Amino acid sequence: MSQWRWYAGSGVEAIVRLEPEWRELMTHSRARFMAGPTWQRAYAEAFETNPEVHALYWGSRLAAVGLFERSGHTRVFAENVHFPVCDVAVDWSIPGIAEALIGQWTEGAPELCLSRLPITERLARTIEWHAERSVPYIVTTAQHGDASISLRGGLAGVERRLSPMTRRDARTKEKRLAGLGEVTFEALGLDASVTDVALEEAFELEASGWKGREGSPISADPTTKRFYESLFRYGASRHEMVLFVVKLDGRIVAFDLDTRDNGRIDLLKTGYDESLSKASPGNVLRWRILESEAKRGEIDAYHLGRPSSWKMRWATKVSDIGTLRLYSGVRGRAIYLTNVVGRTWVKEHLPTIIDKIRNLRGAPPPLPVVEIKDAVLHAPVLSLAPPPMEQPEPTLVELEIEPEYNSGYRLVAGPAREADDQGTKVG
Repeated sequence: MSQWRWYAGSGVEAIVRLEPEWRELMTHSRARFMAGPTWQRAYAEAFETNPEVHALYWGSRLAAVGLFERSGHTRVFAENVHFPVCDVAVDWSIPGIAEALIGQWTEGAPELCLSRLPITERLARTIEWHAERSVPYIVTTAQHGDASISLRGGLAGVERRLSPMTRRDARTKEKRLAGLGEVTFEALGLDASVTDVALEEAFELEASGWKGREGSPISADPTTKRFYESLFRYGASRHEMVLFVVKLDGRIVAFDLDTRDNGRIDLLKTGYDESLSKASPGNVLRWRILESEAKRGEIDAYHLGRPSSWKMRWATKVSDIGTLRLYSGVRGRAIYLTNVVGRTWVKEHLPTIIDKIRNLRGAPPPLPVVEIKDAVLHAPVLSLAPPPMEQPEPTLVELEIEPEYNSGYRLVAGPAREADDQGTKVG
């Protein structure tokens, strides 16, 4: 008799019911904060969603919790644009848990979509490896990256990984900022309590910058604002959320709104006073966060999210974030052939088909599009010198071209791959 038991509930009620056991599982599994009850409850309440809550038990022991939504025939992670990444709390020490999860998640769902997933880390790799034995078709798509800063090795390790220019610039800008008044750094929710006044001041600072001009600050959408307020109300009391701030004469001039749990920090929102851009209060804040957390020794990595120019000046690593899709059963096969194989075929062959139709109709072929890069235009020069009698033959140089990284579909189908002694995939 199998010791596996399943619990399927829905909405906030199911989240609250599982919360005590779920928190123990989060500590044991060291899953990301987004996989836990604090984040999921705030998300479901603020956005008024009714997620499917799938809990897997090994006897009386909670082994995994995953939240999903249904979109037609597809079961997808319960998530939206505010999720930096997705994760599932799983006790990997239980034998056979990967197969049990795949069976539970694909039951009644011909297509399973695990989105915003770090595709090179344990959850994605384990599910994909075991799914190849039971699921006919698997598609992994890399979509963007996650820039992070390693804090291992304390402050000396951080200084060693960052460029001297980055460190020097942060210290120089802090001296410049200090010339304007008293500079203080605080970790609200960690060293001191987060007040509604401080949170509102941070939201107003964000709205005063470029996000306010583009209409995308937290305060522009009541639902989004309610989500972050609830997240802090639930998380700050347990030191799972922190508002890092740099103040100038008691006024917040830069902030980071972060999750802080299980050895990692995830940046959710950031902002600074753009009138002080010459003193770069954002860079001052970034260095102060790294310095304070490296000294505490509780955090392994500070995740900045999707790479951008300013993040790459600080990042020491970029990991792939993508989507893992599993197609099971007869309906799953039909969906795979239509949505993946069919669309891929059309994308590859549509230009050729259009050209053939044009030729049949007698239409002239389209003019070739020539892309000119870094062109330098000169005025015409009249040369009276006669042309050379013979043109020298060009020297042929063989270039070794490294293959580019393919961030598109990676299709996996057919029999299981072989494994090495450690159980990792080969091929």
